[in-house]
Amino acid sequence: MKTLFQALNAHETNQAWCVYSHFDVDGDVQAYVIEALKCIKGSGLKIVVMSTSPSISEAGLKAMSRYATTIILRDNIGYDFGSYKLGISYLMEIKAKPCKLLITNDSAYGPMKSLKSILKISDSFDMFGMTDSIEINYHLQSY
Repeated sequence: MKTLFQALNAHETNQAWCVYSHFDVDGDVQAYVIEALKCIKGSGLKIVVMSTSPSISEAGLKAMSRYATTIILRDNIGYDFGSYKLGISYLMEIKAKPCKLLITNDSAYGPMKSLKSILKISDSFDMFGMTDSIEINYHLQSY
């Protein structure tokens, strides 16, 4: 695991955070990924990008670093859930104490607008998901 970029004061307490999992076989950072990061940051969250791409261009890293607090490259072991686990471990390592944690990935296209109203709704719950499923048993959906 290699931390490429880490902003100062990343460990602020009582801060909302997002662990964002990114993968592109060609190492590209698509425009919709940058738009998602922009919207997430604009909604008041600090972002840890966990990328399992085999390589990323300097331009892609620069574009992500405009919105991400931290960018970490890691091997693609465990897919998105491996990235979530390591991203949360990273937050624990820097002693961040998130008041809210959003976990998402680049296979969920969006958000299309500010997340502020959705995040406000989520305040009423210990755990909140945007989608759910009844396949096998009821659960919050992951992709």
